[in-house]
Amino acid sequence: MQASADEAERRVVVELQFFIGDHQQVAEFTLADRTNLTYEVLIGRNILRDVMLIDVGKEYATELPESIRNSNGNES
Repeated sequence: MQASADEAERRVVVELQFFIGDHQQVAEFTLADRTNLTYEVLIGRNILRDVMLIDVGKEYATELPESIRNSNGNES
C-alpha cells in the first residue's frame, strides 16, 4: 500500500534477478504501472542494506558489467 493512497491497493509480487554494476541479487518486487513516473523501477534501501553504500546525489555511478555491454547485439 502506498502512503498517499486512500485505500489499500493489491499488487502482484514477483521475484526477479537484477544487477547493479557487477553485483547480482534476487529480490521481490511489487508490480505497478509506472508509465507516468520518472523511474521504471524502485529498489528499496532495505534490499541493498548489507551490500553497498548508496549516494542519492549521484546517478549512473557504476558502469555496466562488460558481459552486459558486450551483449547488445554487437557480436564481432
